[in-house]
Amino acid sequence: MSEPRSSRRADRNAAAPGRRAGGGGRRRVDVVVALAIALPVVVAIGMGSIGSGPDTAAHGGSPTLTGLTSASLTCPGPAGKQAEPVVVARAPRVAGGPVTVRSSGSGTRLTSSKQVTATPSSPASFAGPGPTVLDAEGASAPGLVAGRREPAAAAACSVPSYDQWYVGLGASAINDSVLVLTNPDPGQAVVDTELFGTNGPISADQLRGIVVPSHGVVTVDLAKKVPTRATFAAHVQVSRGRVGVSVEHRYDRLGGAKVVSDYVPALDGASTDQSLVGAPSQTKSLLLANPGNNEARATVRVLTSSSVFTPTGTQPVVVPPQSVVRVSMGHVVPPSAAKGMLGLVVDSDHPVLATTRGMVGGDMSMVGASPTITGPTGAVVPDGPTKLVMAGAARAGVVDLTATDAKGHTLLSNKSVDVAPGRGVSVQLPKGAAVVTLDPRNTSIQASLVTLAKDASSVVPIRDTVVHAEVPAIRPH
Repeated sequence: MSEPRSSRRADRNAAAPGRRAGGGGRRRVDVVVALAIALPVVVAIGMGSIGSGPDTAAHGGSPTLTGLTSASLTCPGPAGKQAEPVVVARAPRVAGGPVTVRSSGSGTRLTSSKQVTATPSSPASFAGPGPTVLDAEGASAPGLVAGRREPAAAAACSVPSYDQWYVGLGASAINDSVLVLTNPDPGQAVVDTELFGTNGPISADQLRGIVVPSHGVVTVDLAKKVPTRATFAAHVQVSRGRVGVSVEHRYDRLGGAKVVSDYVPALDGASTDQSLVGAPSQTKSLLLANPGNNEARATVRVLTSSSVFTPTGTQPVVVPPQSVVRVSMGHVVPPSAAKGMLGLVVDSDHPVLATTRGMVGGDMSMVGASPTITGPTGAVVPDGPTKLVMAGAARAGVVDLTATDAKGHTLLSNKSVDVAPGRGVSVQLPKGAAVVTLDPRNTSIQASLVTLAKDASSVVPIRDTVVHAEVPAIRPH
């Protein structure tokens, strides 16, 4: 007689001595296998969502504005033998107060220290024979403005930067550029510089990993480090610490009466739409640099008080990738189109950097793309006949202007100037003006100070003044 099926099934499922029941083991193996298959899928989906979903740090909201409690500016040394005093001023509607001044003189360290007091109604000045650092704390930090007034090579003092470009440099006996690196802090800083010339990147290993000691000043003469006849662009990046960077370009006519120089304008980065406010028509060259990997085509337009237009008969400028192109100004701005010119507008299909370079009134003049001004700001006016040129308005608006002399006497009080898109405006500043403040309403603008004196010329771009600190809004997951 055969055994009942239920008995055989029970025997198969019975556990042998020293062994676990087979059915439970099979189920556990099934679970492990399932997890082994499912977990990588879940992780992959999660990783994909991290890359494709919103960045909570970036999209947690707008940064929160808080009170600025510390500010530093670095000022280049004088470009010529005759040094004008450094003027310290303030943007509108800030308290002002004491500012600590540290200077290197002709040495390689910031050693001498003193204190000056600057308020919106009372600027201060001091002799600064070399690179200088200004420090302000607490209520004195917001709205700090300073600059050198040499008409042949005026320069604004600037916030230490981590990443900037300079276009139109040279490293030969005739055209030579000199980098000055100033470290305002106790720890050492490190600077890396890349060069791009007319034929592409230029090998410059000796410009990588430059150490700037604590409170130190390092001068790099490019003609000695990387001698070349090419005109090139430099990408200066600070990989450690903070550094104030200035670049002086010198033109030696080899037998001429004197060596002329100007500060190379610092550019924040490449753009497809930029204005060179105050660029003179008399200058010799327009230099375009393309840091990208695609060929760029740039159209150059002329800015006047009534319009922005492309001169008849001109062609777009082709800029190869990672290269610099030098164009005669006459090719992009014929003499017939130069009348009333207040600057240039450069549009391109890929981001480029733009700077003009040449002799104006017997002096070297360099003009770069103008930064955008979004709020109340100020600037130190070069010594000599100077006009304020404004353009690039985002919409119709008004800019309130005030000008004072070096002692704080008001020369121009709340002059309202109408601005609008698609045109520029020029305002002659009063004789003796040393500080000008701008307060744009209902629009952002771009502006430069243009000085033309006897055998001296300069164009100083005006930047936003730091009044608040921004705290990023980070939303937790």
